[in-house]
Parts: sequence; C-alpha cells; structure tokens
Amino acid sequence: EPPRDAPNPVGGGVVPAAAASSGVSRLPLSPEQEEAVRSQLGRFWSDCNEAFLQTLQAWISKADGDAATNEDIKGMADILRRVLQIFTAESLTKDFDVEAGSLEGMEDEDIAKKADAGVAALLDANPDHWRAETLRISNEFGISADQLLAAVQMRVQMVVLSQANGSLRQRVQAEFLRELMKQLQEAGGTSAQREDVLQKELKNLESKEDKDSGDADE
Repeated sequence: EPPRDAPNPVGGGVVPAAAASSGVSRLPLSPEQEEAVRSQLGRFWSDCNEAFLQTLQAWISKADGDAATNEDIKGMADILRRVLQIFTAESLTKDFDVEAGSLEGMEDEDIAKKADAGVAALLDANPDHWRAETLRISNEFGISADQLLAAVQMRVQMVVLSQANGSLRQRVQAEFLRELMKQLQEAGGTSAQREDVLQKELKNLESKEDKDSGDADE
C-alpha cells in the first residue's frame, strides 16, 4: 500500500493523460496520448518520487486483481504498466547527466555521441518496437548494436552507483535497462566480453538489492 500522505500525480494528471478523447484508454496508446503522459510527468516531476512509484505499482496490482471479475478493468493494468515504462524512460534521461565522450570502450567521440543519441531514441520508443528501432537507428546513425550496448552499460553503471540501493526507482530502471539489453543482444548480438561486463553490473545490482532486503528483514 502507498503511504497515506503520498502525492497523487497518478490520479491527478499522469494516468488520465493516457485517456483517449472518448475517455477510454486502449493499447497501444496513440503518439498524442503518450506525449500527454510525458507532459504531465514533466508537470509533476518533483513529486515523481518513491511514493509516486508505490502508488502506481499499487494501482497496477489492484487492476490485475480486479480484472479477474470486472470486464471493464481488463487492459487497465497494461495501460498503467505503459505509463510506468514512460516514467522510467524519462527518469533515465532526467536523473543522469550522460557525458557521451566518456562512454567506456569507445575511443571515437563521434561514435560515442551517436551511440548515446541512439539509446536516447530507444528510451523514447515503445519497448514493443525496440527491435525495429534498433535496426533503424543502426542504419541511420551508422552504429552497431554492440556500440548501443556500450551506451546502455553507462546507464547501468549510473543506476548502480547513483540511485539509492533497493529503491523502487533503482529497481524499475534496472529492469527496464535489462530488457533493453536483452533485445539489443537479440537484434544484433554482442561480444562475449561486453556481455560479461553487462551481466556483472546487473549481478552487482541484484546483490545489493538482496543485501538491503535482508537488512530490512532483520
């Protein structure tokens, strides 16, 4: 359950922004609906904290439970998950100041900047379209999936090092990046060395989460 005093940008503007002009929301959201969600997130950004995420996840759980007995609720949980995806993508852009020229393993600063711009475009896209977007970005920017993965790795490191260990924000960002890396690997493949580094970063994050969870249970 979210805290009783939690700010409620969820009901106050972010989720309603996903509604179509008819007042009914269905997936996939239109580009206009997704832009409306981003606009409302920007408006409420200072309140998009742990309490916001707790509230949103509580709504998702409730929608999942209600869908079993209420036909009108079916699909609402998926819409809420899409709102969570949009929030997570926005947070990965807003929370970190990425210096493209410092991307690990890239001596060519121009390639590093293109790879970072490519990842920014992927973050802006619907995850359902990531594979097609990867091909488009690779062709348009002249970069490989492996180079895109290097840019994703920088964000993984930032999530591990900068976010509060065990926080919901850290967890949703890590899960989002984990899925992005999986799809990049399937779309274009990656070197064994790069994949090993990425998996070590995620294992370090998971170890920290397990430790924090254990400390909280004691």
